[in-house]
Amino acid sequence: MTNDYERRTLLDLERQLDAEDPDLAESFRREFHPSAAPHRVGPTGQFAITAALVLSVVLFLVGLPSAAVACAVSTGLVWLQWRYSGGLDGAQD
Repeated sequence: MTNDYERRTLLDLERQLDAEDPDLAESFRREFHPSAAPHRVGPTGQFAITAALVLSVVLFLVGLPSAAVACAVSTGLVWLQWRYSGGLDGAQD
């Protein structure tokens, strides 16, 4: 926990950095206060996810349910990774 004096000092330093080098200050804000909104998956990611899900359905229809489930689960994990770690194709907010 920071006390009032430390908090004021940090705010003063932030303001000073903002005045001296706004680009650097903005890069710190992005690094330490990332957007709460998740990133979007770009067109390549959407295509890959759709293709993998179609492959899962085909595997299931062919009679390989365990392979279909494995493909669907891995597709879901990849989607989660793309969604919450920066997106794909540079498609970020």
